[in-house]
Amino acid sequence: MKITFSFTDAHYQELVERAHFMGVSRTAVILLHLYLYEGIFSDLSLEELQLDLNPCEVARNSIQVLVPDPLVSKYQHHKTYFLSGSAYFTGFLNVVIEKTTGLWHTRPTLQERTPTTLSLDQRIIDQVEDFSKETGLQFSVIAAYYVTYAPLPLGTPRSYEATDKVQFGLRLTDRAHYQLKERAIRKKMKPNQVLSLGFQDFMDKKILPGGY
Repeated sequence: MKITFSFTDAHYQELVERAHFMGVSRTAVILLHLYLYEGIFSDLSLEELQLDLNPCEVARNSIQVLVPDPLVSKYQHHKTYFLSGSAYFTGFLNVVIEKTTGLWHTRPTLQERTPTTLSLDQRIIDQVEDFSKETGLQFSVIAAYYVTYAPLPLGTPRSYEATDKVQFGLRLTDRAHYQLKERAIRKKMKPNQVLSLGFQDFMDKKILPGGY
């Protein structure tokens, strides 16, 4: 489903700077927010959803995104008040950005990403592909988000057993690379093991900035 999202100047700048910190696109951050916050903000009022955007804001702060139907369907139980899809999701995301400002890391300029290759289980890669079809989120986006925002678990980490490993490429910022290595050292695991378990954690429970 193609949805046009429009933002106030302040919310658009916040969105862009969240994307810059992770080194990903604005579209990726929009899809990430739709996935993460669907359950938390499911009962917004009509007053919250209706924005007073001036034509100039709409013209310079609008993004059209192809949102996968499975992700859109998660919003079927939301009160939409007969708003159009674009109007509802525009209001929804502006509210989410407003209420979560300060929880996300931001950066005024884009962090560049560099490619890396890890050995991952074919089973994990298959799960990534299925998840990406449902949400539009690619593994590099999930990996960058996980190493940035997931808290380190207390106690002994879950066991990890590789079965059919294959080479898998992804792109991460230098900061994300560093965080991945630090997380691997603290967990006493290899980076590919951290990401394999991290992706499973991401699907099992939505990891939000500030903790679980």
